[in-house]
Amino acid sequence: MATARKRRMTYSARWRDAGGASREQSGFATKREALDFAELREAEGRIRRSQGRVVGDMTLRQYVIGPWAASLSCQDGTRKTYEDKLNRFILPSLGNIRLQDLRHTTVKKWLADLEKVPAKVAASRVDNYTPMVSSNDQSLSPSYVTSIRDLLASIMKSAVQDGLIDRSPFDGIKRKKPRRLNKAVPLADEMVEELLDCLRPQYRAIVLIGVTTAMRPSEILGLTWDRLDFDRATITVDRQLSRDGDKTFAYKLKTDASYRTIDLPQFLQQELTNHRAQYGLGPQDLLFKGRSGEIFRYKRAQEMFRKRFKTMPLPPRTGMHVLRHTGVSHHIRNGANVIDIQELCGHESLKETLDTYAHMFPSDQGRLVDSMDELGRRFAGPRIVRKAQ
Repeated sequence: MATARKRRMTYSARWRDAGGASREQSGFATKREALDFAELREAEGRIRRSQGRVVGDMTLRQYVIGPWAASLSCQDGTRKTYEDKLNRFILPSLGNIRLQDLRHTTVKKWLADLEKVPAKVAASRVDNYTPMVSSNDQSLSPSYVTSIRDLLASIMKSAVQDGLIDRSPFDGIKRKKPRRLNKAVPLADEMVEELLDCLRPQYRAIVLIGVTTAMRPSEILGLTWDRLDFDRATITVDRQLSRDGDKTFAYKLKTDASYRTIDLPQFLQQELTNHRAQYGLGPQDLLFKGRSGEIFRYKRAQEMFRKRFKTMPLPPRTGMHVLRHTGVSHHIRNGANVIDIQELCGHESLKETLDTYAHMFPSDQGRLVDSMDELGRRFAGPRIVRKAQ
């Protein structure tokens, strides 16, 4: 039964939702307003029950593979990432629980358990998969745990918007901002030389493009000859290689800023011209192809580079993305500012750029002290006291 009660200087409304759970909302100026609100919400619950929309009839798994998956709009790589996290960390533990029964305490216990999942156990759930791990290689990294948490929170928010539950079990659970365990570590010049020497010749151009243009790995692998403009000396980035094995390209990039035009330096023009003449183009005029002429997929390329990086003094599981970091590091050393880097990398915001690369920008505290001293000398010293007008 809908009721209202006074709480300090305001009134709160109390009612039962479609599943019979007690709900309360405070902040009403008068008892009448609170009671009207409670009666309205309780009436909505009765209507939903009469229409057969009782939340207890649907489990999390049913909702995910049904309404949520059908409404999902994202690029192929993101969809694959969601599937991995759902199948490894969310649905095995929570999939058979009814939406109504996913309460605050249920989610908090799941989060606590997730932080204790050993990386090796998580990897064994699916063949050929190793999740992001913390620096001690014993558990999932905080950032990876947060990404799993955010995915489930988004799904529960969608269920609220669909009217299947009245509130998310994540309400009141503070989101932890993950601490970056490892800063982006670029390759030293001698490492780039070593990498170029040990790779098959037909793949060396991948390294040259990465450390020069700081393009993302999938953007490099999805680069076709027609995206190179030798007259204007530019590279057009408007698609990337799809992570879906049934497709060649993904046309939906990470952000709007990812669609960009990058300068094509003269040395790289010559390198790519020689590359085409010596090795030819791949399917659909891709610059790179597998050893048998097939599409050179991201997973295969990543395995190849990680194998080479294992012998170098780099953080665990360093992959192709380090080529991008190396290019950024080089450009910063040569005077590029944060806006230059943002535009080159296709970052949506300066915050994203600084979160990733702030530690690479030089800090000149001595110059800052000199600037302070100059400013102080300009304004310090005896002042003429003027009478107020």
